[in-house]
Amino acid sequence: MKKLVLFAALSLTACTTPKTVLKNPDTGQVATCGGSATGSLVGGVIGYHIQKGNDAECVSDFMGQGFKRVSVNEESESTSNEPKEKFKR
Repeated sequence: MKKLVLFAALSLTACTTPKTVLKNPDTGQVATCGGSATGSLVGGVIGYHIQKGNDAECVSDFMGQGFKRVSVNEESESTSNEPKEKFKR
């Protein structure tokens, strides 16, 4: 029974994808991709990898618009002071 409870607890634990912050050097706009646990909450390991792929596509889209990567944060919440003007996708 203890093993079943432990397995259930580990199965429901969500992992967040890395959070990537990008900035457009011309406009100063800041965009954020990733940092979400939604995929792993819904679909476990498979959901995490799908979300990570979506995050990579998000970064690619913004870089195609002239944004440059500012940081990648592996933690779920950033403690840095981010600019007020921010776009989240």
